Amino acid sequence: MNNWLLTNDRQKRNDKKNPVQEKSFAFAIRIVRLYQYLVKEQKEFVLSKQLLRSGTSIGAK
Repeated sequence: MNNWLLTNDRQKRNDKKNPVQEKSFAFAIRIVRLYQYLVKEQKEFVLSKQLLRSGTSIGAK
């Protein structure tokens, strides 16, 4: 199979919306905002850092 067909196939897959990816990205954004709030307003550093690491780990590939 030539490279053009492989590239075209990958582009088609990337154009489709992936609901799991979208939901996990939205969740990660909420986790980051919660982390920012905890650090800024509550002065909580240890727990908020762990929350940030574990809450955004779903996006790791």
